[in-house]
Amino acid sequence: MWYYATVLYFGNYYHKDPREMADLAASVIAVNTYEVKKQELMAKNEQLRALLHSMQFYTIQLSQIKDSEYDKFILVIS
Repeated sequence: MWYYATVLYFGNYYHKDPREMADLAASVIAVNTYEVKKQELMAKNEQLRALLHSMQFYTIQLSQIKDSEYDKFILVIS
């Protein structure tokens, strides 16, 4: 089945006017660029999710500290 799809695809590609082939090549480049950017954004999204998770965990820990301990903690940080 894939053989027929390949033959039809490339058969249609190489029988086109050279100006149309340039359009096809440009669209392939655009799709590749889109996929690369999508992967970069997905990686950045994972990093931001991890950062948010660590911040939420840190906030939960701070909310469990008593007021007097919190004041000492703030003094140590600053």
